[in-house]
Amino acid sequence: EGVASRTIFTLVNNRDECITLSIRGSHWFEIGIGNTKASFSQLYVDSTEYDLSNYTFGIGDIFHIALVWSNDGVDMSNNNTLRLYINGTECLSSNSTWDVTDDKGSLLRLGGGNSYLSTNDNDDGSAIFSNVKLYNYCKEDYDLNERSPKIYEMSSPNSFLYLSKDDVTFYSNTSIELPMVFEALQPGEKVKVYTIVDKTNPELYNKHTGTITVDWEVPV
Repeated sequence: EGVASRTIFTLVNNRDECITLSIRGSHWFEIGIGNTKASFSQLYVDSTEYDLSNYTFGIGDIFHIALVWSNDGVDMSNNNTLRLYINGTECLSSNSTWDVTDDKGSLLRLGGGNSYLSTNDNDDGSAIFSNVKLYNYCKEDYDLNERSPKIYEMSSPNSFLYLSKDDVTFYSNTSIELPMVFEALQPGEKVKVYTIVDKTNPELYNKHTGTITVDWEVPV
């Protein structure tokens, strides 16, 4: 007879692509990845395979757990796709990849039931969740005494965009020459505005820098 599992969290998008972390009887932790209707698989943290002697807890004990993932390994060092940290120490890593085709409409659920293809057979999350954080980048270091997340210095896309009337002199978004004004234009008359991007600035290629989006506001 098996021991009922406990779901910690499930994150699923609108295409049924899912990642989930559970406590599973006889296997300790269970990580589920993939599409719940096509290719869903579990990775088990087996107490007989890993040295988990430093990660045993009694009822009522408080501990820190973090799951870090990048489905293709691009955003993590060593091309890892999954890492499990307990009390700030990495205890499991994997290079198994899976497909993610969409990131819209994602739903994060703490506790509760899991995907119907998961081996979990219990609908409850019997735990207290405290100080929960969800990062949109792969955090690989943990200070358990830190109460607030470190915020990366993100550069605005506007910092790399320059405008010009003559394709010779360009002005940044902080220039006193902006905004550009075109006066006495006749109906149907066209004017040119030249734009360039400062591709020499390494911050442009920082993964934390936003994508450049251009909106035109034309008063009528």
